[in-house]
Amino acid sequence: MNSIVENFITYFEYLLAMMMGTQAVYAFCIFLLGETMMTWFEWGYYEKPKGIYQRCQNWFFDCFIGMGYYIYKKLGKYPWVWRKLYFLVIITVISFAFMFIFMAISDLLRWMLL
Repeated sequence: MNSIVENFITYFEYLLAMMMGTQAVYAFCIFLLGETMMTWFEWGYYEKPKGIYQRCQNWFFDCFIGMGYYIYKKLGKYPWVWRKLYFLVIITVISFAFMFIFMAISDLLRWMLL
């Protein structure tokens, strides 16, 4: 029984790390490539999804790579240099927050289930 719970926690940690990691890495790609990555995101995202496939694709984009897009879009009102600087600071802070959140969730799961 303990082995099953340990495996569950391990795979849940993998999933959580993958989701947080892809958010941070895609945000960093937006920092480096800017409008190219923004256009790619907009190309694959449906503003008004009509079917289950389009909703699933939007959900996937939001869960895995949506954070950087939405933050960069909100910073669009600033000049280019300030937008890049603000975005770099924001993704750095969020990356550290992801690490602390991951450790907290991991420790909480191990405390509750083991």
